Order: sequence, then structure tokens, then C-alpha cells
Amino acid sequence: MKLILIAIFIITYSLFFFINTSTSDERISLELDKQIKDLEVHYALSKDYFLTDAKSIRDDLRSNKKVIDIFSKAQNADEEEKKVLRQDLYKLLLPMYRRLQTRGILQFQFVFANNISFLRMHKADKYGDDLTDVRYSFKHVNFMLEDIEGFEQGRVTHGFRYVFALFDNQGNHIGAVDIALSSYALQEKLLNVNKIHSHFLVKKDVFAVKEWDTSISSKKYLPSIEHEDYLFAKTINSKQEKMTKAKNYVIKPLRDKIDISISGDKAFALYVPLKDTVKVVTFLPIKNIKDKKTVAYIVSYTDNNHIYNTLKNSNIANIIMLIVLILLFYFIYKSLSHEEELFKQNIEMTSLLASYDKNVMYSSTDL
Repeated sequence: MKLILIAIFIITYSLFFFINTSTSDERISLELDKQIKDLEVHYALSKDYFLTDAKSIRDDLRSNKKVIDIFSKAQNADEEEKKVLRQDLYKLLLPMYRRLQTRGILQFQFVFANNISFLRMHKADKYGDDLTDVRYSFKHVNFMLEDIEGFEQGRVTHGFRYVFALFDNQGNHIGAVDIALSSYALQEKLLNVNKIHSHFLVKKDVFAVKEWDTSISSKKYLPSIEHEDYLFAKTINSKQEKMTKAKNYVIKPLRDKIDISISGDKAFALYVPLKDTVKVVTFLPIKNIKDKKTVAYIVSYTDNNHIYNTLKNSNIANIIMLIVLILLFYFIYKSLSHEEELFKQNIEMTSLLASYDKNVMYSSTDL
């Protein structure tokens, strides 16, 4: 009987545990999907904010006769003339560029139709280099004469770029302009407006043969704590102590799951229970302009009370059910044991009575 009760107890509790855990897992899965969708929505809104600015700048430049005139003259000018024209264009656009910097615009560059850089507002002393094999966006726009936008790594840093063609007053194609939003500006918007802490991871191999100086990357990037194939884009808010803490308490328990999920090039979210909260880490893949391959991730870290409470309530339910079943089966066991004991006593009493009656009968016969 005892073995049968133990078997029934194990089956009953296992069934409850399975149903309870499955229900909790479903709720957690829905919450993780929500985390992914929230990050996707906020990222899209922030990017649309940038694109609105970029298209406004495009329209202003295309209608600015002075800008078009200077850039047109530079097409066939010698190096000395280009130097003067470059300085003229720089001075003309400097007030605009300073305003754009306050809105998170990282780069503002003019490139000829042959993909030779004419003016970098963000680095005016660097010009004359061929970007054909470095920046697919310029190659595409100068060939197709159509706007293009998306994530792209440059010689020094990455950014969300909007590249468009420029034409002279006769409608002749004269080159392209690149406007780039820094990932830091996007992170700041996600944090300040949407209260989402995030940072950027960029694949190491996108830096190959693009930089003027490989030491530049060490100043702007650190090895990622999330994955060895990625670099972490540094910001003024990057704190080594905070990263170490996240690595030890959040990333290490999730290491294997991250390695598996990140190879799928799809958005995913994982969680790790901490002392008083649950930390959710969400990875949103960023595709490059050229071939739409994943070359970066936006990674957000958020506390999730819903998952924390789901896990807490599930554990409490499991413990309560365990206690209830133990008490119930103990009561059943004691009841059955008592009945069994009574049954044995009845049998013994019946046997004694039968023996007594038999003895009495024998005694009567003897008399």
C-alpha cells in the first residue's frame, strides 16, 4: 500500500508541476516576445525621427544654390581650387552642421560621382580618398541615383546613414551626400524618451580594410561581454564596473543560450532571475545596407516585474501543492493504515470467538 501511495503521489505532483511550469513558461514567452516588439517599435520610431531630419536636410541642400554651385565647380577644379572650394563649403555649412550635431548627427559628407570624398564636415582634414570599396551606399547612390538608408560601417565608426544624390542646376548628377546618425544618439533617445538602456554590438569583421588607423577602433570599441565575435561601441556612459557586474551576474548564466541564439540572426530575448528582480536581455539584429546581413545588434537590459512575479507565484504554487499533497497523502495513509489495523483486529477477534465457541462445544460434549 505504501509503495502504491508513493507512486500516486509522485504522479499527481509531477502532473501538477508540469502543468504549472508549462503555464508559467507560456506567460514568460509572451512577455519576452513583448520585450522584443517593444524594442523593435522604439528603434523604428527613433530611426524615423532621424530619417525625417535627414530628408529635410536633403531638401534644403538640393534647393541651396550656393551649395550646388560650390560642389558643381569642384567637379573639374584642380587641387588648389578644390581646397578653396572645400573651405568655402565648410564655412557655409558649419552653422547647419553644429545644429545637426545637437540632434545626434555624427557625420555629414560630400562625395563626387566617382566616389571620391570631397568634404567631411566631421573631419575636414580627411578628403580625396576613394570610397568605392569602403562605402557601398555611395557606390549604389552614385550609380542608381536613388536614396538609400540603413546601417553601415565607415572607415572609423558605424552609423545609421541616409545617402542621397545631388544634381546641378541643369539636372546633371554631381555626387552624393551622406548624413549619419550616431548609435550613441539613438541609445540616448531610447534611454531618455523610452526609458530603455541599450548599447551597440558590432561584428569584428566589418572593420576589415576600412580604417585609416587600426588604433582608432580601440578608442571607440571594447570587446563585447555578450559575444566574442562582437565589439561593444563605447559611449560616455560606459562604466567598466557596470559592465563587469553585468557580465558576472547576467551574461555568464546566459552564455550558452546567447551563443546559440545569436547565430540565428534573429531577434531574441533571454532572462535571468536575480535577487529582487528578473533581468531581461533583448537582442535586436541590425542589417547592413549592402546585403541585409546582420552586422550589429542593439542590446537592451531591462528589469521585468511581470516575469519575476510569474516565477515567484509559480514557485509558491509548487511549494503549496507539495505541502497539500504531503498532508493529504499522509492523512490517506493514516486512514488506510487505521482501517487495515481495524480489519486485522476484526479478523483476530473473529478467530478468537470461533476458537472460543469451538472449545465450549467440545466441553458440552464431554459432559
